[in-house]
Amino acid sequence: MNRKFANTKLPDEGAMVLTIPQVARYLMISPLRAYALAAEGKIPCVHFGRSVRVVRADLEKMLAGATERAGREGGVR
Repeated sequence: MNRKFANTKLPDEGAMVLTIPQVARYLMISPLRAYALAAEGKIPCVHFGRSVRVVRADLEKMLAGATERAGREGGVR
């Protein structure tokens, strides 16, 4: 496991904005994969200079949509 990933705490329930390592931990993927998905536009994010942040509500909407599509299509991709 990546050291950066291992030391990243899960986000607090009340946190409105997440870092990419927090998103990676939340989704149980590597931080590199999370950065790649954000760069591809598959994880909704906001850039502040060199910093990348994810609005928790946007992430949850994305996940809800993916879950809904998987249910209709009969599987997860």
